[in-house]
Amino acid sequence: MFIFSPILLFCFYGVYKVLKLRHHKDEALLACLSIAAGVVFLQYCFYRAWGVGTYGARFPLDTIVPACYLLAYSFADLIGYVQNKRNLWNITLLSVFFVFMLFSTAVQAIGAFGGGAWRSIPIAGSLRFWDWKDSEIARNANYIYFEIFDPIEDSDRYLEGLGGSIEQITDERTKQPISTPLVVKPSQRLFLGAIVKNTGTEQWFGYETSVDKGATRISVKFFDADGEKVKIGEQNELYVSGTPKTGKQTRAIGFILFPSKPGNYKTVFQLRANRIDEFPSQHHQPIELIVEVKAN
Repeated sequence: MFIFSPILLFCFYGVYKVLKLRHHKDEALLACLSIAAGVVFLQYCFYRAWGVGTYGARFPLDTIVPACYLLAYSFADLIGYVQNKRNLWNITLLSVFFVFMLFSTAVQAIGAFGGGAWRSIPIAGSLRFWDWKDSEIARNANYIYFEIFDPIEDSDRYLEGLGGSIEQITDERTKQPISTPLVVKPSQRLFLGAIVKNTGTEQWFGYETSVDKGATRISVKFFDADGEKVKIGEQNELYVSGTPKTGKQTRAIGFILFPSKPGNYKTVFQLRANRIDEFPSQHHQPIELIVEVKAN
């Protein structure tokens, strides 16, 4: 109501008008619908999430139907107020109504044509509700913008200018650097982070930009004692944040799934441009850690 569709705030005046005119046939029906919508709203207040995997809140969507009728009362009266008495207050209220309507429509259009996997990147499987620094609206808007204006026109040229260093790997739960060997349980999943620095000539594009092809990420690979790559079953990556230019530091985060069989593994953290290639070897040195997978 306040973020995705602020125009709905004018529904409260519509409720007042409906209750005032409740003895009329149409208003009696709308009064019942408004009460039902309020009950539905209160019911979902006991839910932890209002629609997982959707743009905005999906579950209370049924309340929009009576809300649209209630908005009509506000709009009609605001037009009447301005026609009868064109003072600053009435004009301001009508202007706010139109601004909220345009903003709400734009937000819904962004959701309809946007993308960016806001609920799964950088932390898959989590119940994300809101993030002021990386909002769902901004992520979807960035997706549309970069779909129109491709920031990476020449993939080969962009790859040549990429360079970076992984300064440190951290455990995001404790915010402490990871020491080697790292002891974990079979198939354990850890929330890891990394401090990285752009040492190349090209700007990086982090997960907030919703750029897919060319987005900077850190791949995490495991190798057994024979030097064979271990198949994990999912793509282990740390997602780089922001749009750092040459010489700037940033962070990368993500959940990493470890091997299921006990033993010692060499773990390689390597920067790469998504769907293009790994950073050129002359501009980037991967970090290697020893992981010891121990059963109970």
